[in-house]
Amino acid sequence: MINFKEEVEKRKEQLIQDIETLCAIPSVYNEKTIGENQPYGSECRQALDAMLAIGKRDGFVVHDENGYAGHIDIGDQEESFGILGHLDVVPVDSRGWGSDPFKVVQANGKLYGRGVADDKGPLLAGYYAAKIIHDLDLPVKKKIRVIFGCDEERGSSCVEHYFTKNPYPSMGFTPDAEFPVVYGEKGIVRFHITGNVKKDGLIAMVAGDRVNIVPGECEAIIEGNHKQYEESFKQFLSDHHVTGIIEEEGNCTKLVLKGKSAHASLPEEGINAVSLLATYLDGVINNKLVHFIATYLNDYDGKGLQINHEGLNG
Repeated sequence: MINFKEEVEKRKEQLIQDIETLCAIPSVYNEKTIGENQPYGSECRQALDAMLAIGKRDGFVVHDENGYAGHIDIGDQEESFGILGHLDVVPVDSRGWGSDPFKVVQANGKLYGRGVADDKGPLLAGYYAAKIIHDLDLPVKKKIRVIFGCDEERGSSCVEHYFTKNPYPSMGFTPDAEFPVVYGEKGIVRFHITGNVKKDGLIAMVAGDRVNIVPGECEAIIEGNHKQYEESFKQFLSDHHVTGIIEEEGNCTKLVLKGKSAHASLPEEGINAVSLLATYLDGVINNKLVHFIATYLNDYDGKGLQINHEGLNG
């Protein structure tokens, strides 16, 4: 009988080295370096090249789909079983890290670094599982095709393009969710709200890095001397157990509220700095925009919009 745990242990150090290699690349979408065969920027291109190089090193057939995505074929059967992951990561706010996010650290039996859990580490775990099956010459009916995109965090345009050029696997899974299996995923709605709002005390309000990240910091500039808001703002921060900054900005006041960022799939783990700051502002200025946010967008379960429903009707 094959001892699979023992087989994994044999390859553990190499796996960790490969995770370190991929996670050292800050593969965040970068429109400034978009070019030929790098539609998401140079860093995503580097990550794709690094993953392809791992497949080549191990003697497998690899394919680059113009920098959008790539795959590694393990086996030569006509039908394929897909393992679909991604190499891009969300932007990093280093202030929330205790170590360099792009240098993997081992501590307490765990690996820490941007991408070790989403999704470079899981992608490599799937790849190594397929590699072990191949190394042991176990009988298989399908080749294993490890597919990796470079734009999952912004909507997966990478695999959308990839599958216009390559066939779908006959079956497969994605190592990008909770163990052991997820059979479905919440729907996603992305929309833009545009319009004209009177200034009414609000000069500017800025926050957010990506649509799938709970904004951990929000900055606003409002009319009036900072001294008239100082006491109430500090009290608000204390009441809500968050931190922030208030300071003079010319003839106006600059407010910064620091919440807690989180992946949008787990909004309950974050503190939305936008809705929280809007809640404060709604009490000190009469502005329709901040009132709208504070009234309708001040939760993560949709109560404000009256869309907090579960399950299916009928």
